[in-house]
Amino acid sequence: MSIDYVVASVCPAIPREYLTDVEAWLLTRVFDIEQRGDHLAFRGSWSLNDIYEGILSPDQALIGALASSRELCPGLCVAVEHEITKSNVIILGAVDYELIFQSIIRRHHSLRHISIEESDCNTKSFCCAKTFTLITADAIESIRTKEIYENGDYKNVQIVRRSGARKPESPYILFSKDDI
Repeated sequence: MSIDYVVASVCPAIPREYLTDVEAWLLTRVFDIEQRGDHLAFRGSWSLNDIYEGILSPDQALIGALASSRELCPGLCVAVEHEITKSNVIILGAVDYELIFQSIIRRHHSLRHISIEESDCNTKSFCCAKTFTLITADAIESIRTKEIYENGDYKNVQIVRRSGARKPESPYILFSKDDI
């Protein structure tokens, strides 16, 4: 049996003080964090089961984070509260961390961009797709290469480009538990 999984790496490390409490609550649960002085480095590795079935359960820390973050990121707070009210959990893979990172960049002009490199992998083969995402205050641009097996060889045959938010009506939460 093979397992599909995603590996992600975020650059650069971000000063902890740049994150609101609700952003920190979400990002430190979605990603593995490496503390580098006063900066946080984000890396992740998730199976498809983690992405669609992993849940983030609200706790007192989240309630406090929502209260303290409402002024700086009201849209994120509303989206998180909506999910808590709707299904009492947030699905791990539904958190649009790209948009959260963009919000951080918009508030802190010294942070000009964030890049995310993601690899879609399988335990029985090597990575079959790679995505590079560049996030600035004005745009989220992604380029994805997809490797296809043909006549005994793996070939990069498809490049997909994506711009902007994936789901504008609820930009921070991409789907709910009830949607799966």
